[in-house]
Amino acid sequence: MHGTLKRWIFGLALAAALVVGSRASAGPIGVDYFVDLTLSTDSMAAGINAWAAAHPGANVNMTNDQNNFAAALASGNYNIAVVAIQDNSYYSYPTATSALASFFAGGGKVIVQDWYYPGFDSGFIAPYGATFTGPNDHNAFTVGANPYGLPTGGYSLTNPGWGIYSTDLTPNAGSSVAATFDATGNGAIVYGSTGRSIVNGFLTDTFAGSSQGAALYEAELNSFVQAPAAVPEPASMTLLGIAGFTCAGYFGWRRRKAVKA
Repeated sequence: MHGTLKRWIFGLALAAALVVGSRASAGPIGVDYFVDLTLSTDSMAAGINAWAAAHPGANVNMTNDQNNFAAALASGNYNIAVVAIQDNSYYSYPTATSALASFFAGGGKVIVQDWYYPGFDSGFIAPYGATFTGPNDHNAFTVGANPYGLPTGGYSLTNPGWGIYSTDLTPNAGSSVAATFDATGNGAIVYGSTGRSIVNGFLTDTFAGSSQGAALYEAELNSFVQAPAAVPEPASMTLLGIAGFTCAGYFGWRRRKAVKA
């Protein structure tokens, strides 16, 4: 009987440890991507697909329907949201942009880009760490040494037919510039101060080398999941406490038995 008790106690302890470990190491659950229009190869879509392939079980939703995007975010099945506004102003997509703002306020991670020049859509990107300053239409930017794991080096852009396809960014207080446009030295990629947002100053279909663009976007997604291990949830802590208590009880019983003997 003592052997059965011993196996039961250690079984409970092991089960609790496995539950805590599985919750603490839980990976990303998916990417919800809204893009209104592309004229050429969508490097963001390719980057998301590559990221998903490297994270089995991750959910991916890609849509040009703002209602579909908002409903997917509301489902709770995604922890990263990407919005690429390329054809119209963000004012044209109130459902998508409102859902994105709520998602971010609730702790979600976001990647955004827009094409408008200063005085128009800066209000959309400002909560995520940057404002538009101009000038526009640069055809190259450089990613320097950075703590985010983004591939360093030069990136060439080409215009597939847009009126404006890249715009300088200025980071908000506390935000960090991860890339600069070669012509001005102003921001091309900005990380928000919370560590949960990225603003790109170029459109998703403007990379001269689409595979290079896809690798950059995949790295942006990866930079969100390279985070410290999660704190165990209350239920996990309860199980761990039970395991600790039962183990302590068992060893106390063993000591009492030894003294009595």
